[in-house]
Amino acid sequence: MERLSSFRHTLKDFSELPAIVEEAGEAMGIGNGNTFSRDVLSIEISGASQPHLTVVDLPGLIHTSSGSQQASDVELVSSLVGSYMKNERTIILAVVTAMNDFQNQIVLQRAKEVDPDGERTLGVITKPDSIPVGSEKEDAFVKLAKNEEIFFGLGWHALRNRCYEERNDTFEQRNQKEEIFFETAAWAQLPRETVGITTLRSRLSGLLYDHINAELPKVCRDIQAALDDCRKGLEKLGPKRGTVDEQRLFLSHLSMSFLHLCKEAVDGVYEDKFFGDAVPVKEEDIPKRLRALVQNSALDFAKTFRTYGHTVELLEETMAGAPPSIANFSLDSIEKAGVSLPQRLTRKKAIEWVMPLIRHSRGKELPGSFNPLLIGNLFWEQSRPWEVLAPNHLDTVYGACEAFLELALPYLTTRDISSPILHRINIAMKERLEHAKKELNKLLTDRRKHATTFNHYYTIDIQKSRQQELLNNLKTILTASSPRGVLKDTFTMAEIKDCLSKIITTDMDEYTCEEVLRSMLAYYKVTSSVSCFQCLLS
Repeated sequence: MERLSSFRHTLKDFSELPAIVEEAGEAMGIGNGNTFSRDVLSIEISGASQPHLTVVDLPGLIHTSSGSQQASDVELVSSLVGSYMKNERTIILAVVTAMNDFQNQIVLQRAKEVDPDGERTLGVITKPDSIPVGSEKEDAFVKLAKNEEIFFGLGWHALRNRCYEERNDTFEQRNQKEEIFFETAAWAQLPRETVGITTLRSRLSGLLYDHINAELPKVCRDIQAALDDCRKGLEKLGPKRGTVDEQRLFLSHLSMSFLHLCKEAVDGVYEDKFFGDAVPVKEEDIPKRLRALVQNSALDFAKTFRTYGHTVELLEETMAGAPPSIANFSLDSIEKAGVSLPQRLTRKKAIEWVMPLIRHSRGKELPGSFNPLLIGNLFWEQSRPWEVLAPNHLDTVYGACEAFLELALPYLTTRDISSPILHRINIAMKERLEHAKKELNKLLTDRRKHATTFNHYYTIDIQKSRQQELLNNLKTILTASSPRGVLKDTFTMAEIKDCLSKIITTDMDEYTCEEVLRSMLAYYKVTSSVSCFQCLLS
């Protein structure tokens, strides 16, 4: 940087320019394998007759590497040219050479990408004297110069360059030959203000003047926005704090402001302008409204838990093929979390699921009864998805708190002050996360202990399940025994007694499986509503 900033030369004549350019290239590191540089050589030409104009001469776009140009050069040139073309305050001079078909010259495509309407693009045709006179190619480039082939809002301009034999011509000689060329053949039909280097200078000056007039209001707005940002930054800096007492006072005020912001976020009272407007909802304001975010996450978790928190689901025969569903919920997120969808089992399949455990766990109980420990064992299997769903919800809430803190503190002070404070806060937050995981692990571990509940709904649910099963069986048998399969309004006691005799299960193991399933599902219902699920929501 020091070497480049000290590179200054004054020219007395343009004949000295080539040597200066070579010397500048050496200072910029061009050579020894380097063909291009991001550094800019600035040449200032001043004088009473000089136009008020600044032109940046960018390297031509290259497509592939060669002996002197590396693959990195292609990317460097493309990036360098693109950075200037994207700037809406520049006028693009899209230079094409008549030596090649203009359809194959990528600069036109690049100009259309950043300036689709051509409002700030002026096309420039060079070396038109290289085209055979009277050829179709000459006619195509003349149409291009007339803005008929590729339209640009600023139009086109044609220039005749010095050839190799004319490299020692003076500017006056070069300009004279250019004037003669554009007065002959097909190029004579072009307006005089669209050809020649002399008119290009004045044309560019006029275009630049109009462009500045159009952009000046935007510049003023940008300056005002930058000034507002500067003032906000100055406010964030706070009062001077050269002494220890002043530093303590500053941190005390900062902590109070931070506490106030956190309290509003936790209470769901979003009065500070930090939280943004409620309507319309902006994406960047969502992480700021912490309570809303956590509440929504808790509601989503509740839906997920109710729908996917169990391993098996006992269904009627007619519902066996129905997939689990819930409104506004994505199954992809469940599968990505590593949770399998609940198995929807018919009564027969559910008995097959329990039967091996019944036979494997036989103890001193009488046939038809079961070891009460079986309920706990089945419950562990039934609640297996908790081990994934609950930690995922914990991580979601922690992520919401972390995102809020990363926005709240920088809002109150500068980044250099907030960063070290946030570092300390993040350490404390991670400690709290570990503590929360330990508490969650206790809840998950508790469910593996001996099945115990004092909730009277446990026995109520068992009785309701038996009643419902009895009603379903009665309805099935009575419907089948009725004329034409239509259920009658009234039945005699004898008919009901006969139906009840058909419902009795004679297989002792099958009866045991039914009772174990009924007890486990009732226990799961009362336990899931008061243990891990409810604690996490609170």
